[in-house]
Amino acid sequence: MTVFAVYVLRELALPAWAFGVALAAAGIGGFAGALIAPSLGARWGAGRAILCGRTLVVVPWLVLGFAPLTAETDVVLALAVVAGAQLLYGAAMGIEDANDISYRQSVAPDAIQGRMNATIRTVNRAVFFVGALAAGVLMTILGFAQTLVVGAVVFAVAAVVIVVSPLRTARHDDVAEVE
Repeated sequence: MTVFAVYVLRELALPAWAFGVALAAAGIGGFAGALIAPSLGARWGAGRAILCGRTLVVVPWLVLGFAPLTAETDVVLALAVVAGAQLLYGAAMGIEDANDISYRQSVAPDAIQGRMNATIRTVNRAVFFVGALAAGVLMTILGFAQTLVVGAVVFAVAAVVIVVSPLRTARHDDVAEVE
């Protein structure tokens, strides 16, 4: 998202209102993804639903990285591509997050719920910080499009981790191992 903001506002020179529309599209996508997340999790299992979200999240960044958009591109066309990418990004995150968090909550014993959530949130925020810094450095060295593609690759690696781990077969009705 660090690269996305700079890319849209500087590289594509879209007006601030268009950036706002794109972010709103991500919110709409997130809401829609969260609405369908429970049924996907019930039908496919938590692991496959999480994998679906993590796989889908790769697509918008690849689209933005390879789309031949410039500051000269018509605002309506550029906004359609950018907002469409954000809509899909939001939907993917809504699908993944709802299934990921609910699965974690269901399998962690009550006694460690607070520590588990605090640890995950702390690591998550640290990754945001490091990721934003790394994205800024890469954007300076590689450029916008290439950095967006690098981001897509990072998200793809996160999906592959699920493919090769036991999480891929996780179901919401799994129960916590009680000591």
